[in-house]
Amino acid sequence: MSNVSAPSRPRLKERYLAEVRDQLKSELGLGNVMEVPRLEKIVINMGVGRATQQASLIEGAQRDLEVITGQKPVVTRAKKSIAGFKLREGQSIGVKATLRGDRAWEFFDRLLSLTTARTNEEGRAFLAAFGFPFRQETR
Repeated sequence: MSNVSAPSRPRLKERYLAEVRDQLKSELGLGNVMEVPRLEKIVINMGVGRATQQASLIEGAQRDLEVITGQKPVVTRAKKSIAGFKLREGQSIGVKATLRGDRAWEFFDRLLSLTTARTNEEGRAFLAAFGFPFRQETR
């Protein structure tokens, strides 16, 4: 017999399932657990502005995002040509990675730990460098 155990759930997901989900259900007055908001996915996008002149910058951005997320990012391409930016349709302009499931929960936990550890002016500057958009679904 081997001593291999099943992988455990991320700690933030455990807390959500044990405490937060039930509180949200009662606070929002929802009848079904499936109506409670939950973490579906995290998309990390990195635009590379100078990639139009120097294509090798995309490879560096890919490596950086792969280290950050733990998975290979996808190269994003321009949908339209814009003459003012010297941009052509189909040209590589950035990279993105979509995290789902346990990877998303782990990343979110690390991100929250990192951002809450920073304090005062340093913390405000750090948070200002990131955008945290949340899609809100209303009835």
